[in-house]
Amino acid sequence: SAKLHAILDSAATNTPTDVLRLGHTSTGSTAVGFGALIRFDAERTGTTTDGMGRLGFVADVMNASRVDGAFIVQTGLDGSYTERMRIASDGDVGIGTNAPSAMLDVVTSASSTVWAAEINQSNTSNGDGLFVNIGSTASADYVLSCRSNSANLFDIKGDGNVGINDATPSYKLDVNGTGRFVGHVDLQSSCDVSGLLRINDKVGIQDGGWYTPTTTLDVSGTGRFTGQLTLDTGILGPAGTTMLNSSQQLINIDEIAINAAAAGTYRLYC
Repeated sequence: SAKLHAILDSAATNTPTDVLRLGHTSTGSTAVGFGALIRFDAERTGTTTDGMGRLGFVADVMNASRVDGAFIVQTGLDGSYTERMRIASDGDVGIGTNAPSAMLDVVTSASSTVWAAEINQSNTSNGDGLFVNIGSTASADYVLSCRSNSANLFDIKGDGNVGINDATPSYKLDVNGTGRFVGHVDLQSSCDVSGLLRINDKVGIQDGGWYTPTTTLDVSGTGRFTGQLTLDTGILGPAGTTMLNSSQQLINIDEIAINAAAAGTYRLYC
C-alpha cells in the first residue's frame, strides 16, 4: 500500500545489504558538506506543501582518494533547514554542533536559556539516575568535570579524589576556598588544621558521643594545655563566681590542693 516499497531477496543472514541506493554527482569540484539528503514535505493548511525536514549523509572528509560520510538530521522552520544532530564519520555524535569532539557533544545556542541536558528518572521507588564509569584509576583522568567559562568548579578524578575549585585534588575532598555546613560534621578520625580555626558558636568537647555545650567552650572531662593559656576575663567556678580575675588574682576560693585530692583542714595543701 506504500507509494514506494522495495524488497531485496538475498542469501545474507547476518550482514546488511544495499536495498535502495541514492546518489548525487556534481559538475563542479566537490568538497566537505557535499552529499545526498531525503526531504520530507507536508501539506500546510490549504493545498501548498512545505518542507518539514531532511536527513541523509554529507561528506565530513573529502579528498581525491576518499570521501567519509556523516549522518545528519535537519528540521524545517518556515521553509529553511537547520542541522540539529550529526553522527560524524568517526562515530562522534553532535547535538547542536556539526563538529562533535566527543562521543556525545551537546552545544546550545548563545541565546539559549534552558538546560543543555536534563535526565529525569520517573521510578520513585527503585530508579537510578546517571551512571558514569571509567577504566582508569589515575589521578590525571577525570570521572566527572564541571566547569564554568573553562574554570574547574567540581572534579572527580580517577583515583577517587574530589576537588572543589581545585583541578588537582590531593585528598578525598579537597576544597580550595571557603565552606559551610548547616548541619553537624561527624569526624571519625583526627582533624588537622594548618591555619586559623574560627567557630562562630559554642564548642562542646567530650570523649565519645555527642555533647551539647552551654558555654562558648564546654569540655566534659579533663583537659591539658602544653602551651600558654591566655585568659582575658578570668575563670568562673562551678557556681558562676569568679575564681581567677582579669588581674590574674585568685579570689572566692576556700581551699587549694596541689597534688592532693583535697586540702583537708588547711587552706593550702601540697
